[in-house]
Amino acid sequence: MRLAFILIVFLLVLTSSFAHPQDPVDSLKSLLKKPQSDTNRVKILNQLSFRISGNQSDLGIQYAQEALNISLRINYLSGISKSYNSLGICMRVKGDYVNSLDFFFKALQIDETVGNDKETSRTLSGIGAVYVKLKNYDKGIEFFEKSLELRKKNKDLLGVAVCYTNLGDIYEKKGN
Repeated sequence: MRLAFILIVFLLVLTSSFAHPQDPVDSLKSLLKKPQSDTNRVKILNQLSFRISGNQSDLGIQYAQEALNISLRINYLSGISKSYNSLGICMRVKGDYVNSLDFFFKALQIDETVGNDKETSRTLSGIGAVYVKLKNYDKGIEFFEKSLELRKKNKDLLGVAVCYTNLGDIYEKKGN
């Protein structure tokens, strides 16, 4: 009987550890403690910034700024663009729409220059979201429609769905 009890407790402890996987933010933070190539470090920092931007935008800005500094030092265009994008998201969350647009447009310039349609479509959506926050719905629609076309072209079905959802929300806000 005692052996059965111990076995049950052991199984409960074992299964509960699988039921609660490690938080992605904690995993990313632990990766930062290990030696990384500069490009991997930039990717981790930007992912951290993105994941915490909703509730810790100031810390998100710090991570994105560190990623930007590394990217500029090694001339890593994809990292520079992602860092600007991360900064744009954090600034939008903080309500600093002027700086948010500035960072998004810097990212857009790089995305279009290198021909990265996937990142361009994300950046266009970010710009659209800022215009919606500014209640400039027509500009928001313009940028979400540009994003939508790129996402359709690249067969990004999730991105297409997100764009349609955002466009629907804007038209609802406009009473249309």
